[in-house]
Amino acid sequence: MISEDRVKEFEPIFHPKSVALIGVSKDEGKVGNIFLRNFLDAGFEGKLYPINPNSDEIYGVMAYPSLREVPGTVDYAITIIPKRFILDTLDDCAARGVKAVQMFTAGFSELGQEEGCQLEQAIAIKARKLGIRLLGPNCAGITCPGNPANFALRPVLQMDGEVAIVSQSGGNLGALQEMGALRGIRLGKLINYGNGCDLDCIEFLEYLAVDPETQIIGMYLEGVRNGPRLLELIREVSRSKPIVFWKGGRTEAGAGAALSHTASLAGSKAVWSAALRQAGAIEVENIEEVADTLLAFQCLPGFQGSRAAVIAGLAAAGGGASVAMGDACESQGLRVIPLSTPAQDELRSFLPVEGRIFLNPLDISQAGSDPEKLTRILQIVLGETTVDVVIIHVATRVFLGYSPLERLGQMADVLIDFKNKQSKPIVTVFNPSLHYDEQSAIEAKLSAAQIPSYPTFERAARAVANVIRYQEFKDGIEGS
Repeated sequence: MISEDRVKEFEPIFHPKSVALIGVSKDEGKVGNIFLRNFLDAGFEGKLYPINPNSDEIYGVMAYPSLREVPGTVDYAITIIPKRFILDTLDDCAARGVKAVQMFTAGFSELGQEEGCQLEQAIAIKARKLGIRLLGPNCAGITCPGNPANFALRPVLQMDGEVAIVSQSGGNLGALQEMGALRGIRLGKLINYGNGCDLDCIEFLEYLAVDPETQIIGMYLEGVRNGPRLLELIREVSRSKPIVFWKGGRTEAGAGAALSHTASLAGSKAVWSAALRQAGAIEVENIEEVADTLLAFQCLPGFQGSRAAVIAGLAAAGGGASVAMGDACESQGLRVIPLSTPAQDELRSFLPVEGRIFLNPLDISQAGSDPEKLTRILQIVLGETTVDVVIIHVATRVFLGYSPLERLGQMADVLIDFKNKQSKPIVTVFNPSLHYDEQSAIEAKLSAAQIPSYPTFERAARAVANVIRYQEFKDGIEGS
């Protein structure tokens, strides 16, 4: 069982009232300076204590020569100092009541050298004796967009939300944050734990499992100390919250990189995949699929069914696109069932027959740029009992070539109106276009209305299929 006590224990980590930054410089190019700027830019409302023996203040914030000279207690500390000072610094932290230390400091077990491994172990043992929890070493930190605090090198890029990501890699986490901001993914917590000599993916997953603000979880791992416990935990959490799992080090080259990056033993891909599938995690292959699937879970909550209606080529000749979309959907396990004869006849009653396909996939071509015709098409398609989800291809390059920009906006309004007045999800595909700014604005508008967009047919189909696989896992649990 997962204890609710984990939320209370992690309160100083995610919601500290005071933070010490040990090793801050006035040099804007130094990492400690970036940490301090990010706290200030995020509007942190607690107390900040820059620690630097050679400065009285940095950016108007009073600095202290050592942590022991800080008045009162400190909840959270970040170390940006050489590794040889860490053991003594832990004593200073204990003297000020620090509950958790984030170690940006690197050069430990990830180097694969005995000295670094032994020092990392000694630090973990000492912290445990002092009652201090450790993040890291080799750790870029935590970002909580909804909380005016930023413990990471990354700026806060988006609003608070129900999606959390736990990542062994700070670089991959930063990339996912930027992708999330561009795609409209509502990221509430971003967690990097580095080498994980104390707190690692297991403790953070235990926290997110009972965190009321988190409903969707993404994970990037290169390795884990206690695989059986992780899988047991995933199985428990997946009953109520989907977990999108990206495993690094699945190939020989990747495994070697994982060992030198975070000192992680990667393990067999086949074994991991089978175990994750049985536990209910949705395993993905790359960073794009992580973002795609998180967006799908965010926009398609509670979605059930695998029958897709495919509408190709809005404002363009969509014959080839309809074929490609049908292939993409069925290759991912979606069922593309022909529309009923009455539905096909009704479509033929107001759409030109020449050059159109009225089965499923549908090719409606330029008719899609007419808001009234698009409305009728969606009424017919969404009214079919054999349709669970509609995937729509929007040919922006042709749309903006033949029709004014406001027509694209009207098309989006029609989709949003249908999304709001019925329960079947709508998914869009916008292929890359030279009209980047206009297309991005429309995609953002749709995403805000819970209509996800994807750059390719395959990525859209795979994301939807991942949501379906999770729902099938839950149905299997409830039916057993």
